[in-house]
Amino acid sequence: MFKVTMRYLLAVSALVLFCSSVHADDGLAAPADAPTSVPRDESKTQPATADAALKQAESAYEYGDMPLLVESARFVTDGTLEATTDEQAAALRFLGIGLYVTGRVEGARTAFEKLLQLRPNTYLDPATTRPEIVTFFFDLRRRRIRELRAADQANRPNVLWNFVPPMGQFNNGDRVKGWILLVGEAVTLATAATTYAVVKTWQRPNKTVCEGVCPERTDTANTLRSVNITAGAAFIALYAYGVIDGLISRNKVRSEEELLRASPPPVSVSLLPNGAALNFRF
Repeated sequence: MFKVTMRYLLAVSALVLFCSSVHADDGLAAPADAPTSVPRDESKTQPATADAALKQAESAYEYGDMPLLVESARFVTDGTLEATTDEQAAALRFLGIGLYVTGRVEGARTAFEKLLQLRPNTYLDPATTRPEIVTFFFDLRRRRIRELRAADQANRPNVLWNFVPPMGQFNNGDRVKGWILLVGEAVTLATAATTYAVVKTWQRPNKTVCEGVCPERTDTANTLRSVNITAGAAFIALYAYGVIDGLISRNKVRSEEELLRASPPPVSVSLLPNGAALNFRF
C-alpha cells in the first residue's frame, strides 16, 4: 500500500513539474538583441532614376503617404535625378498636391506655378484629385491668364510695324499666316526683281531688245516682261493683304489657349542705338 501511494505521488509530482515548465516557456520574453520585423523606411531610399521616383510617388499618392509623395517628387524637381520635361511636369504636379495636403500652401503655389510655366495647358483631373486642390490650381491658372493677357496688351509692338508684312502677323500670333506671307512676298519680289534685271541687261538705249542683233531674245524678253508684271502685282497684293490683316487682327482678344501657348515670334526686329537688328527663331 505504501509503495502504491509513493508511486502515485511521484507520478503526480512529475506531471506538475512538466506542466509548469511548459507554461514557463510560453511566457518567456524575446531577448533584447533578438531580430524584430520592422518595415523598411522607403523615404530614406533614393530611387535610381526619375521614372522610379515617379512610380514611388504615384504609389505613395495612391496609399495617401503624403510625406513620401513629396520626398519622391523632390528627387526629380530638385535636379537630384536627371529627368525629361514630361517627368519634370509630372513631379511638379505630385509635389504641388503633396505640399498642399500637408499644409504647405505657399510651397504648393510655387510648384504649380512652375508646372504652368513648363506645361501651360496642364489640368488637374477632378476625378482623381481632391476638389480643394483642383480649385486652388485653377485659381492659379486663371491668375496666370490675367497676367499674360495684361502683358500681351502692354507688349504689343507699335502699330507701324504692321506696314512691314508679315511683322503684323507674327506680332499678332498668326504664325502660319505670317510664314505664308513671308514666303509668298519673298518669291514674288525675287521673281519681279530677277526678270526686270534680265530684261534691263538685254535692252538697248532705244528701248528695244537686241534689235537686229539678237532678235531671238525678243520673244523671251516679252515673256519675262509678262512674268515681271505678274510677279510685281502679286507682291503688291500680298503686301496690301498683310497690312490690312495685321491692322484688323491687332486688337483681337486672344483665347486662353493662344496666350498659354504664346512664345516669342519667330521673326522680330530689335531697335539698337545705331540701327536695327532682324532676329529669326526656328
